[in-house]
Amino acid sequence: MDVDTVLDPDPPTTAALREAALILIATLALASPIIRTELTDDPTVLPLVLLCLASPHVGTRYGACQAVRALSRSVAATRTSLVDSGVGLAVFGLLRRGEDRRVRGAALRAVCNLVVEFSPLRTVFLEGGLMERVMEFVRSADPPLHLGALWAIKNLLHRAPLDQVRSTLRTFGWDRLTELLTDEDAEVREQALHIVKNVTETTAGVDLALHKIGERELLTALCEALAASSDDVVLQAVCVVSNLANGTAPQQDALFAHPQLLGLLRACLGERSAGLGERAPSARGASSGRSAAGGSERAAAIRRPALGAVLALAHASHERRRAMVEAGLLSTLQHICERTGTGAGRWEHVPRDELEQARAAVDWLEHGDFYE
Repeated sequence: MDVDTVLDPDPPTTAALREAALILIATLALASPIIRTELTDDPTVLPLVLLCLASPHVGTRYGACQAVRALSRSVAATRTSLVDSGVGLAVFGLLRRGEDRRVRGAALRAVCNLVVEFSPLRTVFLEGGLMERVMEFVRSADPPLHLGALWAIKNLLHRAPLDQVRSTLRTFGWDRLTELLTDEDAEVREQALHIVKNVTETTAGVDLALHKIGERELLTALCEALAASSDDVVLQAVCVVSNLANGTAPQQDALFAHPQLLGLLRACLGERSAGLGERAPSARGASSGRSAAGGSERAAAIRRPALGAVLALAHASHERRRAMVEAGLLSTLQHICERTGTGAGRWEHVPRDELEQARAAVDWLEHGDFYE
């Protein structure tokens, strides 16, 4: 592709081929970090993508946005190449102006990757009016745009300073966030919970969430989410619970004020995990082997923060430990350590660090009174 001719008027067939080539770049780059590095290190690629972002053809702009989305999954590229080349700012420019629906959606997904905490463009985009544009998409009746906007909010809040968290959620609206925590759409609910997870990564963030959402409202939403059928919803909910459990004593009190939560944590450690690998394959036709492997990975992802939460809570008082034992947490932890019990195979490949956490939690639940 000749850089000097990219912006010249093209017949439809040439524009279609260019779009296809860009989509191919995006597909290959998404699949391999090695390919992403090779593409961003090639001095001819990003200048071509930049010119394609300014093409008069909708399909070419769409393909270029998809390519940026894929290439921005590279940490190094997000920190340097996509900034220095002007590609990041060009994508943001497409997002800010009135655009074709497909281009808007692709540009939004690219921008989501460009506002992660290590990206120099996060501050640039915020100063350039990103939140105002994202809020338009939050209120959109177009589900992909609405979901993409939530994804952007989530990434903006990851490891963000508290003043930025306050500012972002003041614009987004705490009441809106509270409503989305119980949204019927599992994907929307997952993103709302992930937003709360990012907010509660610090004790100050936990206090802020408990105050703004309300302790009762937040814990009720978390209990409902932990019992959800969506693995992704459960994962984000248990991560929030882990953040609270690893917080201050008053923050832990919020968890113990909802006794059913302990039983739900136990399910995340064991009973629920047993069925994750046995669910029906997705509509995309995944084989039973891949489905089982994926279920095992999801079970492990859910178990990790649950173990962290249980271990932290086991350091609480005698009364709290007794409540945990009565909820069945001790017996489940013992089964994990011994890899015994009904469906013991689910714990056969528990990593060493998780086994150590489980053993430590058992020790505290059995002998914690002697350690105080």
